[in-house]
Amino acid sequence: MHAQEARWQLASLLGDHAESRPSQADYASATALAFQPRQQEDQPHIVLAEAGTGVGKTLGYLAPASVWARKNGGTVWVSTYTRNLQHQIDQELDRLYPDPVDKALKAVVRKGRENYLCLLNLEENTQIASTRPSEAVGVGLMARWVLATRDGDLSGGDFPGWLPELLGRARTLGLADRRGECIFAACHHFNRCFVERSIRRAKRAEIVIANHALVMVQSALGGGDDGSVPSRLVFDEGHHLFDAADSAFSAHLSGLEGQEMRRWLLGAEGSSRSRARGLRRRIEELLSDEGMLNTLGLLIRAAHALPGDGWQNRLIDDAPSGAIEAFLSALRRQVLARQTEQDRGYSLEADASPANDDLLPLADDARSALIALREPGLTLKKAPRRPVGG
Repeated sequence: MHAQEARWQLASLLGDHAESRPSQADYASATALAFQPRQQEDQPHIVLAEAGTGVGKTLGYLAPASVWARKNGGTVWVSTYTRNLQHQIDQELDRLYPDPVDKALKAVVRKGRENYLCLLNLEENTQIASTRPSEAVGVGLMARWVLATRDGDLSGGDFPGWLPELLGRARTLGLADRRGECIFAACHHFNRCFVERSIRRAKRAEIVIANHALVMVQSALGGGDDGSVPSRLVFDEGHHLFDAADSAFSAHLSGLEGQEMRRWLLGAEGSSRSRARGLRRRIEELLSDEGMLNTLGLLIRAAHALPGDGWQNRLIDDAPSGAIEAFLSALRRQVLARQTEQDRGYSLEADASPANDDLLPLADDARSALIALREPGLTLKKAPRRPVGG
């Protein structure tokens, strides 16, 4: 693709009556270099482009991106920092795809699963409403939105921002896909699922608008949902890319993430209505020998050391359950004892050294608990799989 093609495309997007901005055309021409064919193996073209406020950077890079996508029948992923910026870029694409039907086919907004309505959650709410008439209005409003929505996105787009305030979080945002609960192809809504539809549409689209977090997570996992890696990427708001990479490629210990990992490993515990299935139910029939089943048992037993439901209250009451909650409780005591801020709410910080007398022994216990999780987990990762089917 030639740089001049990017200039022509930009002019077409702006229209005949647009203000002349040579700096925007120069920007489009410069970014077009990133879409040139590679000259050597493992040496992609990389362009670092910067422009002042008001230049029109979004259309500046969308012009060459759209030319490359159409000429090569490929997909360009545009990654930005926040959901709001995703929707701003999506609005700019109205210039490229003025026909809504054409745009629905060629431009896709991709986010994490937790941003989309789960149709099975909505169905279960509908069943509850059949015995609780007071729930019927909320279910009806959500159902009407589902019939009209472009993509089922609860975190922006066409979702009415006033609905959660009117109906409550549980009847609206609480219907999103939740980690560990999706049953994928076993769900009778699978073909209509908003998450799966966005994944399928992204494979055929010309422009995919993602966020840094999703792109980094897919990179960490070695590819996208189908194992593929985009061949052309545009990082908007690139100065935030380092924070996103730190989050995706690093690890940190928190009670909330420990609780989610426990739920992913053990499934729903107690009287929870969650559909979350434990790891045993998901992979037991795939393991090929008794030794691997025993290893799975070790992993499941070790998972009980992770924070469980209600861990926040137990930390406040100084009544932790398990080695990791005990460590977090001791850490909390140290922070509260040493913090100097008047606001005792969020983001409290305190000196880590010297540690309280009880903190380091409890840290060793927590470390041992995590090692007990890690070792059988790595063994299962390498285990041969038993064929399934008939």
